[in-house]
Amino acid sequence: MNAHQWLERATRELPVGVAGRVSRETRAHLQDAEVADGADVRAVLGDPEATNDELRRLYLTARELETLADGGTLTGFHLTQWLAGLVIPATLMTGAIQNDSVVYGLSLGGYLAGLALTWDLHPVRRRQWWGTLMLALLSVSEWIPDLWNGLGWDPRFLWAVLPLFLGLTSRRLLTHDARLRRTLIAEEGRA
Repeated sequence: MNAHQWLERATRELPVGVAGRVSRETRAHLQDAEVADGADVRAVLGDPEATNDELRRLYLTARELETLADGGTLTGFHLTQWLAGLVIPATLMTGAIQNDSVVYGLSLGGYLAGLALTWDLHPVRRRQWWGTLMLALLSVSEWIPDLWNGLGWDPRFLWAVLPLFLGLTSRRLLTHDARLRRTLIAEEGRA
């Protein structure tokens, strides 16, 4: 299997910028290893399918990136931005006023701090962070307590479960965000 065939298999379903970066680095590696043009590269590079699996753990696929980049628009804005700017703060403020609850007040403060801290991110990354932040805060302030109470469980144990929920949500978001960040850097550098 020559370098061209190996690269086609190793970069299958990856965005153009990522595939270009991998191709440049692979060809440089083959040149350093003094592999002749047209020679079988598997001895030097290994299995292209295994490499593709590893690359998909590091980068988003072209389909994932496309879905994040242009999915869900509403008159030029993404639905996440509408929810982030209008619906979620109103929900949290209403809950804080009606229930005289510290949880809603803290949720609103945390939410506004999260918006401020993510404002300078790439728009695709910002939407991901805002969406996850909205779901996490609504889960903490509304959905999980309602479910917990509906099941008749002791509310004292709820506060032991919430940090676990937020920790797992954060881990998933950070892993996905790292893949997205690497993919965006490779895509913007493809010029």
